[in-house]
Amino acid sequence: SETQDESETQDESETQDESETQDESETQDKSETQDELINSYPFELIDSSGETIKFTESPNRIVAFDSAALETIFELGEGEKIVGTHDFVAYPPEAEKITRVGGAFNMNIEAIIGLNPDLVFIFSDQNLNDLRNAGLKVLYIESLNNDFTKISDEIKMWGRILDAELKAEDIIFDFENRLKNIEKAVENINIKQSIFQDVGGLWTPGPNTLVGEVFDLLNSNNIAYDVDGYVQISREIIVDRNPDIIITLDIESITKDPAFNDINAVSNNRVYSLSSDALSIGGPRFIEGIEELAQLIYSENIDSFLTT
Repeated sequence: SETQDESETQDESETQDESETQDESETQDKSETQDELINSYPFELIDSSGETIKFTESPNRIVAFDSAALETIFELGEGEKIVGTHDFVAYPPEAEKITRVGGAFNMNIEAIIGLNPDLVFIFSDQNLNDLRNAGLKVLYIESLNNDFTKISDEIKMWGRILDAELKAEDIIFDFENRLKNIEKAVENINIKQSIFQDVGGLWTPGPNTLVGEVFDLLNSNNIAYDVDGYVQISREIIVDRNPDIIITLDIESITKDPAFNDINAVSNNRVYSLSSDALSIGGPRFIEGIEELAQLIYSENIDSFLTT
C-alpha cells in the first residue's frame, strides 16, 4: 500500500511537471509567434495591380502620393520618413514642409526620381508603369471609395510596412471603439432624417461612397439614394426631395439661394459646414468626421456616447 501511494504520488508529480513544462512551452511559442509578427521582415504584399511587393526592411524615404496614406504614416509616428507628396495635402500641419511633386493626377516623375525614394505609394494607376519603368519601387493600393471599415486594414498594412504594428493596433482599437459607441447611440434614437451633402457645385455622394455609408450608419436618408459615386444634381431634385439637413462647404450658397427658401433644412436653420476635411479622407481622422456629423444630426442625443 505504501509502495502504491509512492507510485501514485510520483505519477501525479510527473504529470504536474509535464503539464507545467507544456504550459511553459506554449507560452514561449506564443511569445515567439508574437515577436515574429512584430518583427515580420521579410514579407510580401500584393497590390491593386496584382504585383507582389517585397519588404525586407522599413522604408526610410517615402513618396506618399495619397492624403490618407500620409496621415496614417504621421499618426504612426513615422512622418519624418515622407520625402514627397502631392500638392493638395493639408493635414497634418507638419506636412507643409514636405516637398510637393505634382497634383493628384499630374505627377512630376522627374521630381520623384530626384528625391531618391525607396518606396512610392500611389492611389491611382495613371502613372504606375512610368514609375516602375524608372526603376522605382511602387506600391499601388487603389483609393478607398467605399466600405470605411477597411480603413483599419490600411492602418494595419502601414503598421507592418513601417515596423509599427503595436502603434497601428492602438490606432485601430481607438477607431473601432469610437465607431461602436456611435453605432450603440444610433440604435437608441428613433429619429430618421433626410440629408444632402453638397461638396461643391451641388455635387453629392451616392450610397456607394464612404460618406454615403456614413449616412446609413447614422440612420439618415441620403436624398441622393439613386446615384452612383459622386454626381451633380439639380436644384429641382433637391427641392423635391426636401432634405432636413444639408452639409455644405458654403452655407450661404444654400441659404441665400431663393430656390431653397422653403426646404426644411433652410427653414429650420439646419444647414451646416463641417469643421475639417476629416470626412473626405479615408484615414485615421475619418472617425472624427463621423462623430462631428453625428453631433450635427442628433445633437445632445448622442453626446454621451462619444469618447472625444
